[in-house]
Amino acid sequence: MSWQSYVDDHLVAVQSNGGRLTHAAIAGKDGTVWAKDEEFVITTEEVLRLASYFIESSEVHRTGIILNGEKYIAVVIDIRPGDGSGSLICGKQGSMGGVVISRTHSALVVGVHKSLSESFRLEHCNLIVTHISKFLIDQGY
Repeated sequence: MSWQSYVDDHLVAVQSNGGRLTHAAIAGKDGTVWAKDEEFVITTEEVLRLASYFIESSEVHRTGIILNGEKYIAVVIDIRPGDGSGSLICGKQGSMGGVVISRTHSALVVGVHKSLSESFRLEHCNLIVTHISKFLIDQGY
């Protein structure tokens, strides 16, 4: 399976509750974007900034999470010891938008949702992103 199919078939695919992630990406901690949905604009600089949040989480508290020119308030920060795999940062934007970034051994999995309904919320975004992250961790990524 290609990196792009992880994004297309698992991250931005329509979920059982009818919701879906608006944008998603898988990127190396070195800033390289491995795969993303077609309309997601995510730069090397943004990936490097996201990766830095897992090293020094006080910065994400101070500045929030900024992706594609949009700001999210950090609401969950769970940084794991060691290589940090399984660590998670979640941000909210208003009542129905959010971002989840999960760290694996060598990558970041990013999911953004801009839901227009209460049936798909940050918790659903979290489940989708962490499911793929756990799979990648189990595969050595």
